[in-house]
Amino acid sequence: VVEAAGTYTVTVVADNGLASTFDIVYGEPASEVDGPEYGAANVTMFIGSTGYVVDGAGANVDVAPFIEDGRTFVPVRFIAEALGAEADWEPKDAAVEVVTLVRPDKTITIKIGEYALEVEEDEEVATVTMDTVAMIKDGRTFLPFRYIAEAFGADVEYGPEDGPVEWVSFTQ
Repeated sequence: VVEAAGTYTVTVVADNGLASTFDIVYGEPASEVDGPEYGAANVTMFIGSTGYVVDGAGANVDVAPFIEDGRTFVPVRFIAEALGAEADWEPKDAAVEVVTLVRPDKTITIKIGEYALEVEEDEEVATVTMDTVAMIKDGRTFLPFRYIAEAFGADVEYGPEDGPVEWVSFTQ
């Protein structure tokens, strides 16, 4: 539990003995006036770990984000809720083909296996071309982190800067 704002050094040791150390910076808690209109102000997820930090508090998700072909993928329900959206998918009784993330200000539609997503805002629809696709892995739907976060207007960061990606975050 973090008691005060500041920089904390964390070392994570895997079951196989591999370890990684990184810093986490906790700012002063945002007031409701300073926070985003929808969802969390800041979320950091750790690649291969179900633990994450949301607005300075630790939490867990049921499936870890992963990197495939240089792109980070996160579970659909997690990213939707973190960004203040509701997730829906079609069809309901078969393999997912279309994911829709709905927030009062925007609707994002992404088709599994396609390189485009649609962003509807103020009754206008824009298409964003991605260099990867949403996918189903082990029966779960995963979305490309950067494209979804940026489509909702969040700023995305990856770290560390000097090595393989160990964490991803967004701020809105």
